Amino acid sequence: MTPLKSRLAVLCFVLVSAPSLAWAQRVEITPSVNYSFGSGFEVDDFDFGFIDIDVDETDGLGLFLDFRINENFMVEVLYSTQETELEADDGLFSESFPIADADIEYLHGGVLFEASFGQVKPYFALTGGLTRIDVALEGADSETYPSLGLGGGVKLMFTRNFGLRADGRFFFTALDENDNFYRRRRDFDCCGSDDTLTQFQGSVGLTFAF
Repeated sequence: MTPLKSRLAVLCFVLVSAPSLAWAQRVEITPSVNYSFGSGFEVDDFDFGFIDIDVDETDGLGLFLDFRINENFMVEVLYSTQETELEADDGLFSESFPIADADIEYLHGGVLFEASFGQVKPYFALTGGLTRIDVALEGADSETYPSLGLGGGVKLMFTRNFGLRADGRFFFTALDENDNFYRRRRDFDCCGSDDTLTQFQGSVGLTFAF
């Protein structure tokens, strides 16, 4: 192969490889505001039977960090937090009463699949990680539970490096029998109950890509 043909071959290889290399090096950071709501959970009280614990719907803050693998797939790390309140409901004909303020945090990692229609980029994401629940009661320790996340959204990229992201996410947290915050509040024998906390979180943020 002549030197000219060699240069042309190298140039063609670079032109073909450049887009994939650019995708592989791309990182997206999205600070966001969110709003969370969903189901509560139950604790098993020997005196009153099962009692519902409700989690108030509130706003919060979050952060998405995405590392692009190729044109369609990204590795995603997300963090979100909300300040809320836990309330107990003894039954259909009883008034609910507040237990305590609580902070709920999610730290997840997973995979995001993204399609592209010009500036509009819809996506689907699957994540897993930890949920931390910190209840503001004296002597009550914060608890950390395994959780899964499932959701999706859309990015509207105004430029290659800047855009708007809207996201919807379901979080499923597997609770256990560590309901000590409730026992401390009511001061009676309570054994706890295996249950699942399900929350939907909608968020919007500005995406910075580089």
